[in-house]
Amino acid sequence: MQHNISLRKFLTAVFLSFVLTGCSNASPKNGKDFGPDENYFLGLKSLSKGDEKDARQKFNKAVKKGTPLVALRSSEALCSFGDVQEKIKAAKNLLQFSQEESSLVTACKIFLENKEYGQVLSFTNTINIQESSDALVSIRLRAMEKRNITGLQENIQTWFLEKPLSQSHFDFYNDYSETKYFDVEKSFENFLITFRLDVYKRNFSGAFEKLSEIESRLETDGSFLNTQLISDIGKTHLYGNTNNGETGGALKSASWFSTQVENFQGTPLEFFFWFYAGRLYEKNGGYQKRAISCFEKAADCTTLPSQKDNARWYVLRTSLKGEIENCLQYVKQNLEFFEDPSYYDDFFDLLSPILLNNHYYKEIGELYKLMKGHASREATAKYAYIYARLLQEEIYKPGENLLQGKTVADEIDEALHIALDSSTDLYYKVVSAQALNLSESEKKRIYTEPRKSVEVKVNPDAERLLNGYAAYGFPEKIYDEWLKLGQCFLSEETTLTLCRLLQKCSDGKDDFYPQSLRIASRHANYSPVIFSEDLLRFCFPKCYEELITENAEKNGIEPAVLFALIRSESFFDSDVYSSAGAIGLCQLMTFTAEDIARRLKKSNYDLLDPETNIEFGAWYLGNLISRLDGNYLNAFYSYNAGITRVRKWKQSFAFGFGIKNVPEDLFLETLPYAETREYGRKLVSATEMYQRLY
Repeated sequence: MQHNISLRKFLTAVFLSFVLTGCSNASPKNGKDFGPDENYFLGLKSLSKGDEKDARQKFNKAVKKGTPLVALRSSEALCSFGDVQEKIKAAKNLLQFSQEESSLVTACKIFLENKEYGQVLSFTNTINIQESSDALVSIRLRAMEKRNITGLQENIQTWFLEKPLSQSHFDFYNDYSETKYFDVEKSFENFLITFRLDVYKRNFSGAFEKLSEIESRLETDGSFLNTQLISDIGKTHLYGNTNNGETGGALKSASWFSTQVENFQGTPLEFFFWFYAGRLYEKNGGYQKRAISCFEKAADCTTLPSQKDNARWYVLRTSLKGEIENCLQYVKQNLEFFEDPSYYDDFFDLLSPILLNNHYYKEIGELYKLMKGHASREATAKYAYIYARLLQEEIYKPGENLLQGKTVADEIDEALHIALDSSTDLYYKVVSAQALNLSESEKKRIYTEPRKSVEVKVNPDAERLLNGYAAYGFPEKIYDEWLKLGQCFLSEETTLTLCRLLQKCSDGKDDFYPQSLRIASRHANYSPVIFSEDLLRFCFPKCYEELITENAEKNGIEPAVLFALIRSESFFDSDVYSSAGAIGLCQLMTFTAEDIARRLKKSNYDLLDPETNIEFGAWYLGNLISRLDGNYLNAFYSYNAGITRVRKWKQSFAFGFGIKNVPEDLFLETLPYAETREYGRKLVSATEMYQRLY
């Protein structure tokens, strides 16, 4: 067996070497179709071979005669090589060619690196610190420091105090923290900068120590306060105050915000005082009514839609801690006024298990009917499906006020068809199609129909550039360029071309396979027309097919299930780490892997090795399935949340509903962890896709 594995690895390596050689030296079959743009791609090839002279000639030709985007990339490429004078000349030419800020950043970086500070200052003389990118502002301030330009101190303070902080701020501070420009003894503004940096670094205890001086200054002069500072002050009170009780904890902080608000009524700052007063009353516990009142006042005093939604969302979340009827009443009264319906999706996902577990079946039906046209398609689909299934299982029998003259069968049919209209989430399409017993042709139409009602257009210049990278064998440039272009929407033909190349060139040690999946999924989510099943297969690919199939069969698992799990866990990225420490394709925790290794009698293993990770993940999933009487769904939940929790949830559900044979789809909707509910939905829909596509 070991010899067979070694031989397979050897043959795979030989095959991949052949494929990758083809990728890196690809020549387009239709090179003439790219016209003068061909010079850019040929220039990249020359540059990769170290022939800078030929590369420069090719790029210059593309700048003069290429299409706009290709000419821009050629001009940028000229800035990346040569001696100092050649780079500076290329940077100046780039700015003559392009007025985009990204080009200005590229050129000014070159000027700064080569001590051309005057060029930086000249080209950035008209930028607005509050509106320009932090990268560009940082470059200008560094050039000002080198030339000792008057006004630098004020510009630094404006940048640090009036904009959200970023890594560019942090890097700039680290480079100049010991200079006069950040001396806290010289100005209160510098003290405020150090406070904001503490908040940015999440050093809330350090920030909290600075609050007394800031709030003392507010008693006599509040002119220094702006929206960035008050937001940071609010976060510091929330996360930096470790005292408890009414005299020193969140309640005292809440009282401070609510009393200060009168000094800022009618200003943009009023919202933040009400908002953080509400957050702190909520944190203190036992003050839900005060918190809700503050959030409502915050929503009423602002004209910004995003702030209104933020405050209303907290009203809803806080009201869930009290009487559920009050929360439902608020939803019913305000649903039509929600600015961005999708902003509330997580609230509706949080609300549904509470309603189900407390048997608020009628309210689920009423909400579903109110949500049509006011909530997002995702949230509406969720409630429509749950309502339909409650009727189907006869767990709830609606009254005439809900049926409005329709039969129960018609009510179920209508709700399930609305659930089919879910947006980017396939789950409710899949389960509704099953509940309606749709034909395979109907399912195909539903799974490949447009998912978002937004108008998107193909950028022909972007398509030409990306197709060129594919045609001339530059797979490593495709995804970064696509991101740089704002994840631009592409035609299906181009999307398929890019995905095919990325998959072909992947050796399992790079990011090409996950990149292909992301580009394909983006197209599926935004396509304004029905797309092909070929495209859908790139959304649900069979990476590591031999390993996954072999290990699935060895552990008594249907291969589609293991493909679905790995896709959902890691997007087929073999070296990914989660924030919780899970590793690799199957996202295994180290302590779980240690237990599996002991059972499989493996003393040495590497979870970043795809073969090992898939073997361990398949064994673990198979073990869970066998311990849960062959129930795949419960095994999915257990893989995510642990088998002990799932068994307790199952017992609680069966007891609460008085049902012996628990409907698995409704059990999913009652799970107390939002992450586990979503995990189950992803795996159900992915399994369905793998079963029907292959």
